[in-house]
Amino acid sequence: MNKKASDLGMRNTTYDSFDGISRAGNNLTTPRDSAKLARRALGNSTFGAVVKATSTKQKATNGRVYTWYNTNQLLGSYSGAIGIKTGTGSVAGPCLVFAAKRGDRTVVGVVLNDANRYTDAKKMLDWAFKTRTTMKLRTLPAGAEQD
Repeated sequence: MNKKASDLGMRNTTYDSFDGISRAGNNLTTPRDSAKLARRALGNSTFGAVVKATSTKQKATNGRVYTWYNTNQLLGSYSGAIGIKTGTGSVAGPCLVFAAKRGDRTVVGVVLNDANRYTDAKKMLDWAFKTRTTMKLRTLPAGAEQD
């Protein structure tokens, strides 16, 4: 992960785990570096399909069907939203890496440690798209994980 981050020009990022869930507290990044990674990841069609889905049902090898819900409330709430990642950590607080596409333009942004991450992301997207939109956040289904 650290080699790939360096190759992508992420100069202020270090990882101590592959999944971003640090047990030692040594995963460090910046919004700029997170946006670089997100923009690169969106170039992968499978990644793009996964992060914009509001839910997915998958059949496990034991025959059971499991449903997962995407906790990114921009999806289905902000016109053109295409993902990307939510997360809340004890140190990082509520975070959001987000993207939206309108026409041929894709905007990627990041908010860290922000209790108002969705409304702040909307403000950033509106600024980038030179528009003013109203947004009512979609409600997550009962039983969906809360992050």
